[in-house]
Amino acid sequence: MKLPLLCLALLFPSCAAGAAAPSGDFALAELDLGPDCRLPEGTWREAFDFIRRNTSVEPDNEVLRLSPDAPLLYYRPFLTLSCGKAPRALAYQEIAALRLYIAGGGTLLLNNSSGARRGSFEAWAGRLAGLLLPGAALEPLPAGHPLFKSFFLARGRGGRFDVQAAPEAAFYAGRAAILYSANDLAGIWPVSPAGAPVYPCLPGGEAQRLEGRRLFLNMVMYSLTGSYKEDAVHQPFLLEKMRRLAAGAAEELP
Repeated sequence: MKLPLLCLALLFPSCAAGAAAPSGDFALAELDLGPDCRLPEGTWREAFDFIRRNTSVEPDNEVLRLSPDAPLLYYRPFLTLSCGKAPRALAYQEIAALRLYIAGGGTLLLNNSSGARRGSFEAWAGRLAGLLLPGAALEPLPAGHPLFKSFFLARGRGGRFDVQAAPEAAFYAGRAAILYSANDLAGIWPVSPAGAPVYPCLPGGEAQRLEGRRLFLNMVMYSLTGSYKEDAVHQPFLLEKMRRLAAGAAEELP
């Protein structure tokens, strides 16, 4: 059965509400599939500051690193996985848990940090999309898709690299539920103690970094507001959709 994330979280009484519930309007988690897919501590700090500077949203600063079947996953509606090569295969129960997460409204961003196309992680990401959403496949988002208008009017080419014209997505019930970026949207955020970017953006420099930051913010906004917004909007409460889903009807998993 499809249940919204807020309802799914209630199915796990072992998770104390105070420890599990996010403290802000938006919460992000990293999927933990081993050391080769772990981002440096503090990677998302600048991303959260960017969200604060441009919206009224208050992100939860705590980024949990969770296994695919961790109950705490359902408290974090935006899940990321950043790898430069293919990680391990997922077990059946992990696939089932992620399918439930997506059916409940969660979004999974698969981020390729290698700067190359057609590598092992890209192939792995395509296989995972098919396992989580049977019959679906990663495909480029069309230029007019609502994700590109969910906050900024974004072009889609931003990131640490410029090897992909637009993010790819696999769809669940009309929603872009699994996103894939080959341009490394995680690598644009880390800064040094002096405040300088750690990684250069090639070949477009800081303009390319800014476009990537805008694209990431659009992904955040779209992930919880959905495709009903056909124009660029300012949405101050990202969890509003989760609250509506909590009162909605259940649906079957695909």
